[in-house]
Amino acid sequence: MIKILKQLHNGESKIELVQLGQEKLILRTAKLEDVCNEKMFIEELQKNNIKTLKYFERDFLKEDQLLIEYINGSPLIEDSLTSENIYKWGVLCKKIHQIKYDKIFKLLADNQKDFCTWNQFITERFSFVKLKIDKNKFNLSPEEIKKVKEKLFDFKVLEPVDISLLHCDLNKYNILIKDGELLAFDKGSQIFCGDYLFDLASVKIALDGEQFKEFIRGYGEDFTILDKELFDFYYLLRTIMRWPHPKKFPIKEVIADI
Repeated sequence: MIKILKQLHNGESKIELVQLGQEKLILRTAKLEDVCNEKMFIEELQKNNIKTLKYFERDFLKEDQLLIEYINGSPLIEDSLTSENIYKWGVLCKKIHQIKYDKIFKLLADNQKDFCTWNQFITERFSFVKLKIDKNKFNLSPEEIKKVKEKLFDFKVLEPVDISLLHCDLNKYNILIKDGELLAFDKGSQIFCGDYLFDLASVKIALDGEQFKEFIRGYGEDFTILDKELFDFYYLLRTIMRWPHPKKFPIKEVIADI
């Protein structure tokens, strides 16, 4: 018999701390698509010997539920942003992005792969971003809006040569710490694989300048200079995609930075 001990979060997904027998676990209830993506993400990491959370199949679970290993206290990297942990985060992301695929796809709610081009995926993001820019809730000046539109909508996004496994929501709240090791969880379900720079732009949003340098050191290559224009494009795109957010990503500072 499963016993609910505490509700930890109730937003797009509901997270509960539960007890099953003598063991405490996490019960996540979410959109079926999100559950499928998280399961396959965990499986891909396991196949590639990357430490990750375990998930458990049980007969009583509904389709939209996922039972996951619980780490006591749920320690996040957000609460321990030491140089060592940031370096380890870079190492972990490099390992994730070294998992490659032949084609880009989304994973649907029925576990079917919906193949698409990278350009199609980015174009879908544009419709979402254009609406935000048109409403201008960022209080941008006409010159800043002009720069944003030029940097985003005039940029030609090419298909990536390498197609990597993506987390799609890399931030300080989706990295757990267990016995000194970092574990990525809560994969975004917008796309399963694609251009790894799209992932890494989120990390730049999450860290300050010195912290980001330490992350790059852990990653093992300065990906920001491999194609600076492309990286800046993702950096701006993802910043606007994330707004509004409780942490108030600095839109004006990002625009000035690129």
